Amino acid sequence: MREDMKFRNAVNGFNKSDVMNCIESLLREIADQKKTIKDLEEQVFVCKASLKQAETKEDDKDMCSQCDAVKVAQAQLGAAMLDAKRFSELLLKDANDRSAQIFNHAMNEAETSTKTATQLADAVKQAKSDFTSVLDNLHVQLSDIILSFTDFRSSLETKAASFDFTTEFAETDGGAK
Repeated sequence: MREDMKFRNAVNGFNKSDVMNCIESLLREIADQKKTIKDLEEQVFVCKASLKQAETKEDDKDMCSQCDAVKVAQAQLGAAMLDAKRFSELLLKDANDRSAQIFNHAMNEAETSTKTATQLADAVKQAKSDFTSVLDNLHVQLSDIILSFTDFRSSLETKAASFDFTTEFAETDGGAK
């Protein structure tokens, strides 16, 4: 109980108005204390909100630094992508050049092979023609030879008919006794 409050004595206890004044005073003081507590709670709430906002700003700063790091990483990634694209273009150009060289070489080889095959085919045709001509000449010569032998035989048969080839050999006593 408070020291400044003093109750006067009355019959059967304390003075009723003193007690009522004291209660009213205490109620006012309680109300003031409640108001002060409420104000302090509001201040605490505002402080917490400010603290939270400050933390959010700090988080925003962290996020900004993270955003900066992300932007740097994106820039590095973009540069790497450009380098990769340039490198792939160089590889593609080199591959196309090499492919063109191989294709040209293959075409030249095919052209050379075609010419060689054509020359060989012409040589085979010529050899066949020459062989056929030689065979035809041999056939003609054989026919002439056969005809010549046939004529010779006929001639011999004719001459042989005119000769008498019968020979009679006489036995001579000269050798056998």
